[in-house]
Amino acid sequence: MNTHLINTMTGNQTKIIGSSKVNFDNWMDWRKTRARIPNNTKAHQAAKACCEELGLVLNKDYIARYGEVRFASKDGLAYFVLNWNY
Repeated sequence: MNTHLINTMTGNQTKIIGSSKVNFDNWMDWRKTRARIPNNTKAHQAAKACCEELGLVLNKDYIARYGEVRFASKDGLAYFVLNWNY
């Protein structure tokens, strides 16, 4: 990346880029603890609602994208599988 561009970014822009990288890294790392769901908006919203009811925090405990939900822990995955209805 151009160092001039990095130097001209504000603090907020740097945080957004940093958090996006963390989220992407988590998405890749959490592949082993994933549950597949139908790849549509209604299923995605239902999965997010289920995770929120379980007390899981988006981007910290789980990430839902592209027809699957990935979890930071096996416990999160287990609770989701036991509670998710679609």
